[in-house]
Amino acid sequence: MDEGVSVMGGRNQNLNEARFQYKNELLAFNRREKNVLALVDPEDPIVQQRSQGAWNKALNGKPSPDELVDALEALFNQQCKDPLPFIPSSPPQDLMAWMDEIASRPWWAETLGIESNKISGWFAGRSKKIEVTIREGVQKWYDQLHEVASHTSKITRLGESIGDKVVFLERMMRLREDGEEITDDLLKSMVAAWHIAPRIIDWAEPKLGFGDVQFDDTRVAHRLIFDDLCGWLKEANANGWEGVRSSFPPDGVWDYEKSKSDTWPGKWADQYGLNKDLYGKAYLAEYRLVWNRDRRAYEMQDWRVIEVEGRVPTEREAAGWDEGSEIFFNELRKEREESFYT
Repeated sequence: MDEGVSVMGGRNQNLNEARFQYKNELLAFNRREKNVLALVDPEDPIVQQRSQGAWNKALNGKPSPDELVDALEALFNQQCKDPLPFIPSSPPQDLMAWMDEIASRPWWAETLGIESNKISGWFAGRSKKIEVTIREGVQKWYDQLHEVASHTSKITRLGESIGDKVVFLERMMRLREDGEEITDDLLKSMVAAWHIAPRIIDWAEPKLGFGDVQFDDTRVAHRLIFDDLCGWLKEANANGWEGVRSSFPPDGVWDYEKSKSDTWPGKWADQYGLNKDLYGKAYLAEYRLVWNRDRRAYEMQDWRVIEVEGRVPTEREAAGWDEGSEIFFNELRKEREESFYT
């Protein structure tokens, strides 16, 4: 994939001609097909209901339903721009299981530059003498992978903010609050990154997603944007950063619990007739509000019904109102499949 070319081909317009084009790149980052498919939009009910065969077909570039190809493209785009969340945790003491989960043994032998038979012997419980070499090699590889993934994600996130003064200053405020220095080099890397699409990282040879792209002082666009950023920062510093939202929560409260009393509706709101046991019942629910520094807002978590009509809820009542999403998406999937095959 060439630098400067968008990684997304645009939404597939013809359902019968949708083809995914970046299998090799995804496998360079994820190593195995099963690792890719485990990550494709797991929260989407439509996606969840697709068969393994349908996903394999889509990943291998065969004509496939639009939403499958879109989901693969979305994953590819996300891993190009923000690879850090997909990087595994640091190597544990139980190294063998960790390595097996990540990639095949031949892959490790080639990546670490260790003879395949020695790697195999170590995994089989022999060749104990080479364990120190393997551990050191794995740690060095992991440190490099984590560094380039972290920097790629950071530059992408910061670079996306430079077109909006408010967003840019909020991102800079976050850096200040994290104790990071805002340097000209950082600003220039953001400007350079803003003009290209990052490459996906090859785990076998981890390199920064933005490659060797550099700020070009002779490019008018680079210079103008850099000057704008410097001007915004100068103004913010002069005003003591007044009006720029902090990434820290109000009054230092990172999370807290709340409760809500309400009454479930009746048949009119129950399209699929799944909630007859709840009609008209009063309930009390508890939940947590957790501060999200990126969004600068509280997010609801751990919703649970703790009381119904003044008593402990039954199992059905504790499950809460069922909107019928599974039925809805089953119907939608069936409709799309009929459209695809006719």
